[in-house]
Parts: sequence; structure tokens; C-alpha cells
Amino acid sequence: MTSLANLRDVATGATRLRPGVLFRSDAPHAGDLAPALEGWPPRTVLDLRSAEELANEHPLAEAGAEVIGVPLAAQASLEGLADAAARYGGELGAMYRDIVAGAAPALARAVALIAESDGPVLIHCTMGKDRTGLLVAAVLAAVGEPRERIIADYALTEPNVAGVLERVRLANPEGALAAALERTIDERPWLLQAPASAIEAALNLWDEHPGGAAGWLQDRGVSPQQLTRLRERLLA
Repeated sequence: MTSLANLRDVATGATRLRPGVLFRSDAPHAGDLAPALEGWPPRTVLDLRSAEELANEHPLAEAGAEVIGVPLAAQASLEGLADAAARYGGELGAMYRDIVAGAAPALARAVALIAESDGPVLIHCTMGKDRTGLLVAAVLAAVGEPRERIIADYALTEPNVAGVLERVRLANPEGALAAALERTIDERPWLLQAPASAIEAALNLWDEHPGGAAGWLQDRGVSPQQLTRLRERLLA
């Protein structure tokens, strides 16, 4: 049996966040061992992958979770990134800013769903790095978590990348995803890194808004009541 390679409680290492409320991870696989985390299993799962990345029924749906698909961007899939990344010239932060701009409605919807959930929430994409990292950063910035904590949470993915890639290989030994993965490793290894500068680019974008991340989200449909609910759920 296997285990999630990039799973953590977003409250890990934080003093202001309530544990057992918000988790982030790579994509769950059938047969994964249940982690020993307070609040697990999640009641709600936000799956940020595109329709092309989905195969079978979500493993956590079988455990009773409500799985909600909120695809952030088709181009953010591993295959899409491998094809589209050339124009970024190794600048992961520039790519993140484009994803945020293009996926603004989906980001806002996902934040609203986290606020309205009655139980623990898991956010994941394929690797749990880019799309998941951006949504988690938006949530933490919206509730006022210090920038250094948001960056530190994002950076925790870097040591887990090797384990995530091995899970992808095992689950897709001969598929298009495996081929895209190998091409990415060979041609654009920077796509698999998690430098602080990348998530800072997204944080800078939200900071440029007069209302910060919370104001940016509110302008895109998250209500003031939902932002209040989000703070009540996440902050200890």
C-alpha cells in the first residue's frame, strides 16, 4: 500500500491556525494508507485537476467525502505545463501570476467552498505544488497569515517532489502523464521546484490590490460573510 507523499495539515508550524481544518496534498490513489492526522478523513475534497487528468472515481469519495471538482486551469496540468512553459523562460513566478489571473473565478469559488464547509477540507491537484500552492496561499493571505509563513508552507513541498513523482510513475507507467513527466524532468526541471520567489510573485499580485488578498477575492465573488466564516474556521 502507498501513502500520500505531499500531505500536510496547513496549520503545521503555525501558531494562529487551527489544526485539523485544512489539508493539502498530491492526488490520492486507491489503496493509500490513511494518515494519522487530527481531523482526517476530510469531509470535503477540492480536486483542482482538469477533466483530462481524472481517471476513476475519487478514492476519498468511497470514504464518504464530498469531492468537488474545481479545475483551476487546463494548462496547469502536468502535460499542459510541459507544452506551455517554454514562454516563461524558467520563471515559475511569471507562470503563477498568469494562472492566478486566468483562474480567478475558480480560485474565488474554491475559497468560498472552504469557508462554507462544515468539516475538514482537503485541497489537492496532481503534485500538490502549483495549483494547490496557489489556492492555499490565497486562503492564508486572505485570513492574514504572515507572508513568511505562507512561503514556508509552500516550500515544504520541495523535499516531497521525488516521492510525488514516484507515485505518478507507479500509477501511470505507460500513460501520457508519465511521458509528460519524463519530458519535464529532462527539459524543464524548474517546473518541479518550489522556490520562494515563485509563490512571492502571486503574493505580490494580491498585495497590489487595494484590499489585499481578501479584497481581491471579494471583488471576484467571495462575500464578506464568507471571508468572516473563513477566518472563524481557520484561525485559532
